[in-house]
Amino acid sequence: MSILSSGVKRLLLILLVALATPAVAVAGPRDRTDGTLAVRDARGMIVITARGTVLGRVDRGAVTITDLNPFDTNGPQVVGADDQQVDPNDPSTTTWSGTNMRFRFVGSSYKITLVGRGIDIAAVGQGRVRFPVSGTSNDGQFSLDGAPFQDVPALPFAGSFGGPSIVGG
Repeated sequence: MSILSSGVKRLLLILLVALATPAVAVAGPRDRTDGTLAVRDARGMIVITARGTVLGRVDRGAVTITDLNPFDTNGPQVVGADDQQVDPNDPSTTTWSGTNMRFRFVGSSYKITLVGRGIDIAAVGQGRVRFPVSGTSNDGQFSLDGAPFQDVPALPFAGSFGGPSIVGG
């Protein structure tokens, strides 16, 4: 049995829409250039240089994250790593390795290099992705900007997502 009457539910829905409308207006034209990158069950090496948000997991391998804006408050979060090493020559670069790792990097500029298998990624923002190493058949699938999934190429590949990339790398 519902505690709220249908009239109260409608009123709450109207209020939520009214509150969300200014947020959408404030987001402005910059957000229209954001795109997406999705990778599922990949293996090999993937390099992402972007600005935005990335979530992912690696069944077995290593994740190296360089925070391209280390002075903001948005640092990477990695769970399930067996080992963590900070690059002695670049303290904004850390490598995690292990099995069943999950990572999250929200609202910042980053370069992520993933090496391993069972790699799944969901990224929203603007940037580039590279599969720099020649692969084999069945190395997973990826999608850029909502396009249909395609097989990870057997030859080195580079592509972009979102508007013009605003980061280096």
